[in-house]
Amino acid sequence: MSGYVRSAAINIEKHPLIQLVMKITQTPTYVFYGYYKHMPESKITLLVVDDLHEETSKQLVRVFEERSVYRFIHNKNNMEMGTADLDLNMMASKIPWLVVFYKRDHPRTPRIAKIWEELVSMFHERIQFGSVNNPLYNALSIDDGEYPLVKFYPKGNKEEKNAENITEDLSLEHLTKYLDDKIMSTRIRPQRIVDIHSVEPCLKKKFCIFVFLPNAVEYQGNSLAVLSEECSKHGRRAWGWFWTYYYEQPDIESVFSVSKQSGVYGTVAVLNVHAAMYMKISLVEELNAKVLNDIVEAIKDDAGFTYHVTSKKIPEVKVINTDAKRDEL
Repeated sequence: MSGYVRSAAINIEKHPLIQLVMKITQTPTYVFYGYYKHMPESKITLLVVDDLHEETSKQLVRVFEERSVYRFIHNKNNMEMGTADLDLNMMASKIPWLVVFYKRDHPRTPRIAKIWEELVSMFHERIQFGSVNNPLYNALSIDDGEYPLVKFYPKGNKEEKNAENITEDLSLEHLTKYLDDKIMSTRIRPQRIVDIHSVEPCLKKKFCIFVFLPNAVEYQGNSLAVLSEECSKHGRRAWGWFWTYYYEQPDIESVFSVSKQSGVYGTVAVLNVHAAMYMKISLVEELNAKVLNDIVEAIKDDAGFTYHVTSKKIPEVKVINTDAKRDEL
């Protein structure tokens, strides 16, 4: 299959973080990615070579068929769906979805396609996007004058009765405000690392920001307030925000080679979960908005990730008894 499939091998014993992210419990495990690289087509554990050949051939046929379909926009963060995809992918998903039901030759389709491209670029980290060529699959009963129909399926179980139709104003401005309101309705707060459950959400993110603060009264108040404010500003991005005091979580500090001596005012480490690489900033002044904004820009530019995670074991997370009033954000 040379020329059709690219292959790679990972020794997960040397990369426990990847093992956790991929939820691999047995070896060897084969993961097959098709058109949508963020969503594996299959993950299987096979011991017989012939079975692997058969599964790979089956997935290849699926990918070729997938690539031959008409696409509303050419962006892999938008899933072109038929009725089977609606059931298997969207209805089974717990995250929010925004789906456009369009008619390919309708005069309003080119305009909404351009707007859709912008929306996907802005919100794809928090919302899954999909598009359905409705006349081809007859997914919904829609009159010609109603195209395009945009539906928002909220977080949780997907039921048609919970979906919201957006029909009156499909401008970029209105749809941007609509999605901002949906996302910002739940304020995102940085999570203090107090036990293993605090950091579990990081495994589902692409980037996680860890802030290590000095345990001193004159520093912690302002730093936490700034961190909370900046975290909320970037609510469109599905990043994990975590914080702890120096010496509270020594295993996590060792992963990022963090020490109070190198960052008297604190240290910020940003983990690229998928690449198992990180950047680290030792603060020479109290944590402020400019420092965090510079870090956010570096993340968006995919710059500064110069350190590899070399830990051979998953760090132990200690249980911390918190003082709710002192640590309130």
